[in-house]
Amino acid sequence: MAARKTTATKTAPVQTEEIVNVEETVKVEKKPAAKKATKAEKEVKEVAEKKPAAKRTTKKAVKTTFVVQAAGKEVSMEDAITRVKEAWTATGNKEADLKEIAVYVKPEEKAIYYVVNGDVTGRVDF
Repeated sequence: MAARKTTATKTAPVQTEEIVNVEETVKVEKKPAAKKATKAEKEVKEVAEKKPAAKRTTKKAVKTTFVVQAAGKEVSMEDAITRVKEAWTATGNKEADLKEIAVYVKPEEKAIYYVVNGDVTGRVDF
């Protein structure tokens, strides 16, 4: 019998490396992407932030005249207020301190009574 010749093939031993990736879990909170405002949107936002404009009236002021006549004498509203202001400053007060003037005309007494700033009272002649 014949002998068989066997050839052994040598193969290099295979080395295997196990590669293990360790993944880290990182939470990243993302804010929604800010939408870029268009020029028109910016203008609308600016207008909304401003205070509302005062309403304009188209009514014309009515010129008025107020005159009290009694016993042959007369006094206008402007004249009465001027006399009250003069009486106020004559007592040593400043006209700038006037905040409110109430005027009462009593023709039967020929007098103009007044209340200044809610607490100072006085009288001037008609």
